[in-house]
Amino acid sequence: MTTTLSPAKSGGSAPNTTSLFTGTQGTFAHKLFDALTRARESAPNKVLTKDRWLATVNELAALEGIARQKKPKGAVRARNPLYDALALATGTRDLTQLTRAAAKAIAVALADILAVTPDLTVDEINRRASAYKRRWPDARNHSAPALAKHWATFGGTPTRTGFAVMEEPKEDWRAAAKLAAEDTEDFVIRRARIEAIEQGQAWYQFSADFRKAIFDKLTATKTT
Repeated sequence: MTTTLSPAKSGGSAPNTTSLFTGTQGTFAHKLFDALTRARESAPNKVLTKDRWLATVNELAALEGIARQKKPKGAVRARNPLYDALALATGTRDLTQLTRAAAKAIAVALADILAVTPDLTVDEINRRASAYKRRWPDARNHSAPALAKHWATFGGTPTRTGFAVMEEPKEDWRAAAKLAAEDTEDFVIRRARIEAIEQGQAWYQFSADFRKAIFDKLTATKTT
């Protein structure tokens, strides 16, 4: 994909760009224009590919999202549970102490993950982060960008008797889900699962691994 940056279409009159580019250096449109221009100038043969274009837009959008989260002193902003889960699962201890650079890295990593896992859940973030830590236990390797880089490594859908564990059981499964959650070794994941169950999270919002664990608990209950 080759992107051409031009203020007007061929044969037409130039649009009024005063409100977007003149005297309003902080607008998203102006920042996007500058970012795409710089990306094109640094690209081989000055040709902006689709992947480079999308990466540039996504990174700028992530930065803008962080900036727009700032509220007047004393105001309480709504938290993004996926963002918070990714930050906490990859080593952040205090979300209020994140620097702009650290917050940007987490936001960009989350955007990359959402691009390939649009139905992402907090439970799935915690599951893959836990698997990542078991593979690479050195805390120096734990970060949101690192997890995003190896995201596919810990994917896959567990199966039960040869079939994907996707269909919600006909019987009440929440009691079994709580038992399965209490068996979770990782404290952060265990706490997140119990809270999700108590808040009435839907079946499909849990990770495939946890749904399999619930199935196993239901089966064990029937055989005892």
